[in-house]
Amino acid sequence: MFHGVLSITGLCGFERIRLMPKWFYCTAAALSILWSGHAEAQVDPDTWASIVRGGRLYDKWFEETREPAPEKRHPAYPEAGPQANDAAATWRCKECHGWDYKGRDGVYGSGSHFTGIKGIRGMAETPIGTITAILKDRNHQYGDLMAATDLADIATFVSLGQVEMDLSIEQGTGVVKGDKTARVAEFQTICANCHGHDGLKVRDMPPLGQAVRDNPWEALHNILNGHPNEKMPALRVLGIPVLVDILAYAQALPSNNVLASVVRGGRLYDNWINAIGGPPPQTRHRAYPSGATFAREPKTNWRCKECHGWDYKGKDGAY
Repeated sequence: MFHGVLSITGLCGFERIRLMPKWFYCTAAALSILWSGHAEAQVDPDTWASIVRGGRLYDKWFEETREPAPEKRHPAYPEAGPQANDAAATWRCKECHGWDYKGRDGVYGSGSHFTGIKGIRGMAETPIGTITAILKDRNHQYGDLMAATDLADIATFVSLGQVEMDLSIEQGTGVVKGDKTARVAEFQTICANCHGHDGLKVRDMPPLGQAVRDNPWEALHNILNGHPNEKMPALRVLGIPVLVDILAYAQALPSNNVLASVVRGGRLYDNWINAIGGPPPQTRHRAYPSGATFAREPKTNWRCKECHGWDYKGKDGAY
């Protein structure tokens, strides 16, 4: 929920708009940019949290709710579909309807996610109750899997939270249509806290620049709504124009610096425990011989160099 004044000046070219807890007066044109792309859209501030949570549920609802993923393929997912063997994936809304919400008529119109299923763009501004009923029907079957609040949040996102991604991303090339120099400060003061100034800080994901180049539609969805059950904040409040400029900047970030990765890998090979600052293992590495010299010293027998040597030749070299 947002109280007080939110400035949209500079985001949509409109004067400052006052948002009070129970009402939201705004020009339809401004909201058409910030939200669904439809001139009739009007969003009460109290629904913003529901919209962004619904976006995370649309991404991967069982991650957001911390519920176990279904173990059988979704009955509406094509038996011969490319993800049919990954039961959990077939239950993700995005898997059929796409990151651009257009299903077969958008980015998922071909390739490893093609199902032939239509998108949800036509459901924008549909009453929440109507969408909730669809989520529980025989085709979707989410009624017994999610709580009523979860279904309501997804429905709110579908009705009020979709954006027209073709306005921000070239469908054929994936090039973000923003100004990559306009929002450097926003990236370096918000995004860099987790991703690093060069987008290489998070080690359990590809470099940010590469990820945004590979799938800018997913990146825009995530920057709008956050990641399911993770700390990344939803930045939807900044407005689409700002976010598109941030993504344009992110697309220009580097892929992995191979030399830096090699050097860090060498330090990990030497003593990964010290390199990552983690506690040492408490038991002997199971591949280290029980009768060898350092069998009683886990912090030593877990070092790569202890088996493979400084010359990397193991039993055929200095060791």
